[in-house]
Amino acid sequence: MPRGLAWLPLILALLAVLAPAAPQQVLVVRVSGDPGAANAKLHLSFSAGNVTWAESCTLAGGVCEVPVGAEAPTVVGARFEGGYAAVRVRGAGEASWSGDFWQGFWRPELQVSLVLTDRGVEARFRVQPDRVGGRLSLEIEARKVCVIAINTSAGIEGVDVFFPSRWRFAAREVNETLYVVVPQGAQLQLGVSVSESTELGRLLARIVSYGAAQRPGGLWRGLVVTCPVACGDPNASLAYFLARGVRLALESYLAGERSLASRIGYDVSAYLEDAEFALVALRESESALARGDAEVGRALLERGLAKAASALDSLNQAKADSVPSLLFLLVFTLFLSLIVGNLAERRRGLVATAVFAGLALAELALIPYARMAFVYLDPATLRRASPSSLTLALVTAALGLAIVAAFALGAKGTALSDFFWYSVKSMRRRRLRALLTIATVAVVTAVSGAFLALGSSTVVREEVYPSGFRGLSVSRHLTTTMYIFRGLDQANEYIVAESYVPLSQGEVEWLSKAGWVQRVYIVLVGRAVVERNGSRALALVVATNATKLGGALVSASLAERLGVGVGSAVSVAGRRVAVAGVFNSTSDVKLLDGSPLAEIPPANPPLQGVLVVPVELAPRGAQVYKVLLEGDPPKGWRDSLVRMSYTWSGNTTTSGGAQVTTHVYESYRVCEAGGGSSSCLVVVGEFVQASGVPEFAVVLLLSSMVVAISLLGSMHERGREYSTVSALGASPAYVSAIVLVEGLSYGILGGVAGYVLGQFLQALVPAKAVAVRPSAFSPMLATIVVAIVPSFLGSLIPAREAALRVVPSRLMLRKQAEVRVYEDMAEASVPLRITGDSEEFAEYVKSLVNRPPPVGWGPIYMRVDVRRRDGRVELIEALVSFRSERAAMFLAKIYVPRGPGETVRVVAASPTGEWTIDHKACATDFLTALRDDLLRYVEWKKERAKRAAAKA
Repeated sequence: MPRGLAWLPLILALLAVLAPAAPQQVLVVRVSGDPGAANAKLHLSFSAGNVTWAESCTLAGGVCEVPVGAEAPTVVGARFEGGYAAVRVRGAGEASWSGDFWQGFWRPELQVSLVLTDRGVEARFRVQPDRVGGRLSLEIEARKVCVIAINTSAGIEGVDVFFPSRWRFAAREVNETLYVVVPQGAQLQLGVSVSESTELGRLLARIVSYGAAQRPGGLWRGLVVTCPVACGDPNASLAYFLARGVRLALESYLAGERSLASRIGYDVSAYLEDAEFALVALRESESALARGDAEVGRALLERGLAKAASALDSLNQAKADSVPSLLFLLVFTLFLSLIVGNLAERRRGLVATAVFAGLALAELALIPYARMAFVYLDPATLRRASPSSLTLALVTAALGLAIVAAFALGAKGTALSDFFWYSVKSMRRRRLRALLTIATVAVVTAVSGAFLALGSSTVVREEVYPSGFRGLSVSRHLTTTMYIFRGLDQANEYIVAESYVPLSQGEVEWLSKAGWVQRVYIVLVGRAVVERNGSRALALVVATNATKLGGALVSASLAERLGVGVGSAVSVAGRRVAVAGVFNSTSDVKLLDGSPLAEIPPANPPLQGVLVVPVELAPRGAQVYKVLLEGDPPKGWRDSLVRMSYTWSGNTTTSGGAQVTTHVYESYRVCEAGGGSSSCLVVVGEFVQASGVPEFAVVLLLSSMVVAISLLGSMHERGREYSTVSALGASPAYVSAIVLVEGLSYGILGGVAGYVLGQFLQALVPAKAVAVRPSAFSPMLATIVVAIVPSFLGSLIPAREAALRVVPSRLMLRKQAEVRVYEDMAEASVPLRITGDSEEFAEYVKSLVNRPPPVGWGPIYMRVDVRRRDGRVELIEALVSFRSERAAMFLAKIYVPRGPGETVRVVAASPTGEWTIDHKACATDFLTALRDDLLRYVEWKKERAKRAAAKA
């Protein structure tokens, strides 16, 4: 050491001696909290500038005095003897221990950190003592503490302590064991990170919106689960605390959902029951991880997360569906209110507003899903919703709202709206009949909600086999549905495939270790090369101890390939076994529980057959596809296993310009054997189905008859009105349309009223006679089927009768082709009546010559000649130049009908006699345009009569 620096240690020691020699102050320490800490020995650490030192005192009644030499010292640490620690320190400032990881994350100077040292638990903080009079004062709250050891190595891939947790709680890690200090009566919220690249992370990501995990963002990747740690917890692996943290978060979320549903009267019991099965799996996972069985714990944790995601997604979708349902209900209520206001004689706006306000308040008060939607629109609740389902629900509701509102409030002027409001006005003149008809349709529609529905149905398959076995068998069933949508005018596909997948090692161990299990049988499946006398074949090898085999069973295709039969010997992966039988299908092979050997993958190429051998010949890498558990299972175990295991997932992708929607449904196939039979149960999946009671068709028929009778009565009362309309030039189709729209109006008004009434009835009588879970649009669909369709059918006969009243012959009602094109001519019929005014009709056709030529496409009338027979117009010939995509000259022959029941017939030919490709291309457009011009004869005739009357 250089001579100049030799004196440095001596100078530092002298300063250390002289520092306490400064004017002495007294620090009075008062300790509260745990009574045992009031008489313990306390060690304090001080800091002043760059100098630190320690002082000790023995508490007496919770008070002690400590001499302090510095002018403005800062207390930076405190250590109690006897297993106590400071959790709150108050002086000029205050610092406290908090187990909440995120609370105070950005203000560490206000926190007390509990650190495990070689001398015990030390509380670290930075607080300056308060000055009271001439003394310094410091108040400390002390608690008994415990140390929890967490094994960070024995766990699950991708799971680790969230790095900021280590320094936030001053955790100490020794030999892959993390030591955390927790005060008694308190909890430490430890952050555990999970990588989203793992299967566990992908499952956990599905329930992030339900509070089970969160994404910190920033520099930190992955998911973080807040896991509570408290005194009394076992010294377990990090995976144990992860499983418990997820379970507690889900329990808290479900408790909130249950409380919310009970307050508004919304039935979510079916969804919560499925979620409870997820909690059962998570509790089983905790138990396995607590005893150190990481493989079983991981399998159950993944199973519980998958079940929770499916159940909560279904619950979230049900809540999201309540939003469009409420919007549809409000739109229908508005429509009904406007109709009621229109029927009122005075103050229609006030009546409509009062009806709408009263019904809307009644709906919010009495209909559960309306209250759910109202609550669900709260921002705090929306944040917990699945973004995809919520977006879809709101967009669909907005579109439906726009469509229904456009129909209900469409501007007058269109034919449909004019017909509708004309029917409403006619109802005002016949109020009693109209009200009775609308009431009948409304009652039928309201009641139909309990009988007709379109929604999703869970398909459960149950099979029974004779068996002398006693116990359960479990395999893993998978249903994959794929809908390929290429377009409305394209060939779309819907593919459903069922298969079986292996059980995980953890699932097998968990099932095998059940307390009631006496013996375990397994079915292993793998691939191996099978040999005989130099012949080789790659086969699907099924190794099991669940059959009474005296050798190997060979499929017929493999036996033919190897040339073997009963008594022959084959070699499987170098081991010889005798052939005991040959089978055509694996369903011919029976297991101990009586069920066929069906839970194996198909032996598709390059596999050349199936070989069933004893379990000791299982090929390397074989996986367990089925496990048989012999014993007396508790009652209900089969159903519980099936419900607990049932999960679903879905996604939509685009491939080759087509939209591919895929859903995967997974469930255990559990067979319960006992009493001479084995009953197997499996959930196949959820499919969209229509459900209804066949007898309800009688009700629909009665509804149609009521509408028909009402319209027939209206038709007889309005016979003169129909004749007047026809005399003014209305066609039979126009008259029929009046009656049809009037019938549809009854259906629309009755359907809307029934829809609103049905929602109240379903709220009061929630029991349904349908076997599906109705979709959000099911009530609207039922309204269309029950109200509008019968009303339309009931209007057909009155509409036909009304047309026959104004048409002298049924010939007018025959269906005729619009235009018929032949090899040398074209022909069309015009639904125009010419009775006694053929001369006037010929004059109208001549006037077309004087019409200005069209700007673009259309006919130009060159010449019109009238042919008469016996002084009567028989034929009108018109030379017309027509231009569309092509141009051609036509000679149109217009045959005037002779009798009152005949129609005008038009024949178009070539004036030169040569029917070219241009004529064929333009014939349809030409005759359509000519027919439109001839139909304007009625309007021309009325205008001419008006002008004549004005001159007179």
